Amino acid sequence: MSVTPQNLPKRTRILIKDVLFQEKYRLSHTQLDVMAYIVNALTWATKVGSFFPISNKKFQQDLPQVSEKTLEESLRVLKVMGLIEVEMITVPKWKNARVRGISVLPKGLEYNSIYYKADEKKVIESLESKITELEAKLKQLESTETENELLEEAKEKEDSS
Repeated sequence: MSVTPQNLPKRTRILIKDVLFQEKYRLSHTQLDVMAYIVNALTWATKVGSFFPISNKKFQQDLPQVSEKTLEESLRVLKVMGLIEVEMITVPKWKNARVRGISVLPKGLEYNSIYYKADEKKVIESLESKITELEAKLKQLESTETENELLEEAKEKEDSS
């Protein structure tokens, strides 16, 4: 029977790395780890407006390989690139504690989007083709309506003559 070590950090979160995203924004492996963690945190973190709080202690628990200095630099780079926004927020659930809040910006939401939005892309393309078809039908109906109006005017002129 094996004995489970008790002093291991709790690792309940899984990081999924998006290599295409990494290449697009030229992120280092550590920056990609931090970005993956932040995007994953969207699913479990407490929301305060568009921000969610993540303390340095939480980062250290879940990403022990990233030092505090490296974490701060990675967050700074991600912010400068327009992938995330970082500011101090007050969290009512935590007795109004002021902690760092992180918000993922639209560019940051591209992370892993090709994997879980594939169906949405197909739906959007389908809807766009339907819009094109309906616009063509509308033009046809408008031209038919114009022709009918001209014919009615011509008949009225004939009848009045």
